[in-house]
Formats: sequence, structure tokens, C-alpha cells
Amino acid sequence: MRVITVASRKGGSLKTTLTRHLAVEAERAGAGSVAIVDTDPMRGLTLWWEARKVDTPLLIDISGGLNGALAAAQRAHVDVLIIDTPPSIADIVIASIASADIVLIPCQPSPDDVRAMISTVAAVKEAGKPFAFVVARTKPNVRATAEVTATLSRYGPVVALLADRVLYASSATDGRTASEIEPGGAAAAEIGALWTYIANALTEGQGAAA
Repeated sequence: MRVITVASRKGGSLKTTLTRHLAVEAERAGAGSVAIVDTDPMRGLTLWWEARKVDTPLLIDISGGLNGALAAAQRAHVDVLIIDTPPSIADIVIASIASADIVLIPCQPSPDDVRAMISTVAAVKEAGKPFAFVVARTKPNVRATAEVTATLSRYGPVVALLADRVLYASSATDGRTASEIEPGGAAAAEIGALWTYIANALTEGQGAAA
């Protein structure tokens, strides 16, 4: 089982959006059995899953703690597990990072996000895990995007720029993703390219070394 943890100390950085889109994309790409774990008390990922019309990706119960969820995923023969985390560096986040094969750190093009990112990177490096950045909610021809991308690149690889698309959020209304609503759309292409990077990273050891 390969584990991907999505982490950022900053709220509103698209952790949950990224988790659900990657889980659906991993299944679509033939990655095998895919499951998600929602460690955020806000339960945004869980509520999205409950709104879905299909029962995949599998939602793993977290009530027995993270170790219990990981064991349950193993028993269910899950191939790819994606963990969504709350906006903090709480114990559950540290444990989720420690359990990962790779950590994705979403970051919006803002000074607040960059400042919050530093403590997340420190936790990932402390755990000795490879990681990569995803710049989210980018706008075309905006200087802040280039500046943040350059700053993040000093810490590790920036592997995707996700545009500020309404469909990323609106698709969650009935438990779907942008890729499911518009399979050939721009959002689907962004997520597909990101998953390709992650799939390669899991097999070839890409990502920033801690």
C-alpha cells in the first residue's frame, strides 16, 4: 500500500479538494483500489464522500485512530491511500506525515500561505519524507504566482499549478470532482498531470529528499 499525505498548516489551501480529486483520478488511471482517510475534525472529505452516488474511493473509518485506519486499509487490500489533514501541525498531522510515502503540500500564491508552509516543510523533513508542492488557485499573468513558485522552489519541487477554477469547488456539491463533470476539461488535465507525477514519484523516488 502506498500512502500519500496532503498537509499544510494553512487553512483553505485546497487540501481536501486535492485529496478527493487525486483519489478519483488514481482510480480512473488504474492505480488499483484507492481509499481516503479524513483526519480533519471539520469532516469536509467525509461529507463529500457521503454525497457521492458511488462508494469508491473507499472511505476508511478514523474513529480508531490513524493506526487503526492504516490497518483497516491494509486489511481491505487498498493499493493507494490518501490522507487529508487539518490545517495545523497537531499530532495527527505529524503521524500522517510519518505514515506517508510522499507528502503533497498545497500552497496558494500568498505570503500567508508561504509563511505557513515553512513549518509544514520542517515537519516533513523531520520525518524524513519526500515531498512536493502544488500551487493552488493560480490566476493567469499574476506576478504573485511566479513569485511564490520561485520561493517554494528553494525548498522543493513545485510539481503542479492548479488554476482558480470554480469547478474544483462546485463539483463537490453532489460528491463528484471536476474531472467527473468535465472529463476532457482543463481541470481534468491539471489533475491528470499531477497524478502522473505522483504515480512516477511513488515508483521512482521523485520529490524533494528530506
